Amino acid sequence: MDDLDGLINSDQLPPQVKEAVLSSFPHYGHAGIIESARELYTKLEGQSIHQDKSELMTAGFLSSLLGAGCECDGYNIEIVGHSLGGAVAALLGIRLYKQFPKLHVFTYGAAPCVDFVIADACSQFVTR
Repeated sequence: MDDLDGLINSDQLPPQVKEAVLSSFPHYGHAGIIESARELYTKLEGQSIHQDKSELMTAGFLSSLLGAGCECDGYNIEIVGHSLGGAVAALLGIRLYKQFPKLHVFTYGAAPCVDFVIADACSQFVTR
C-alpha cells in the first residue's frame, strides 16, 4: 500500500481508476525492483517509505529543489530508464506522482514490474 501511495492519493488520477486500483488489492511486484525503487526514493527524499506517518517529515532533496518558492520551482521531473532501470524508474515515478504531478517516466525495454491494473493507472505519466 505504501509503494502505491503516490498513485492512489494523487489528485490527478480519475476516481474510477483509483477505485479499480483499490478494489483489486493485493498487487504484486518483483521484490528486487520494489526494494531498489524504495531505496532510491529514500535517497532522493530522505525519508524511509516505512517511516511512521504520524512523525513530522522534513522536505527531502527533490522537494527542497522543486517545492513552491524553491530554486527550481516550476520545473518538471522526467525519469528515464532502460531494462531493469526502466522498471525501477516506473516504480519510483509511482511513488513520486502525488508530490510532483507534472512528473513523467520514459522507459525503454523495461522489465515487467506491476500488474495490468497498476500499469493502466500509470499510463498517463509512464511511457513505455
